[in-house]
Amino acid sequence: MLADPFAKILTHCVRYSKDTSAILLSLKCLQVILRLDLPSVNKYRSVLTSHTLRILSMSSQNTSDETVQSCFKTLTLLITKNNKEGIQYLDNSNGAPSEQKSWSNALPIGKKEEVPLSDKQMSVLLSLLQAAIIDTEQHNATFSVIKAITSTQYVS
Repeated sequence: MLADPFAKILTHCVRYSKDTSAILLSLKCLQVILRLDLPSVNKYRSVLTSHTLRILSMSSQNTSDETVQSCFKTLTLLITKNNKEGIQYLDNSNGAPSEQKSWSNALPIGKKEEVPLSDKQMSVLLSLLQAAIIDTEQHNATFSVIKAITSTQYVS
């Protein structure tokens, strides 16, 4: 696909840029790319996850900031993308396992996926989420990350 090389470029921009507007635009573009099934996304997932968390922790003073909200959205996509791959679902209509990728009318069965964050990074993310829930009135991105984490059945 033609968008595949942009995953590397945008990941490098998030990783090395000092300009917050460039980082914000890169994160927004990556949110579109992460929704696509591109081969290079898996290659840069761990790097992108750790640097997005770093940006989030550096700019966590104002949790209603657009950069913080964009970091939460990107982390949600990174976690849910990792969690949806290879999950077997129990079809509610006939009770048989299926490989469908849709969340409607299906329940995940017995597959615990790995979160692309280490335990230390996950505890940092959880503390940032707790602060974001307390501080801000914009909870959509915050609760999306919480939903993605709980869907991985993460145990601390």
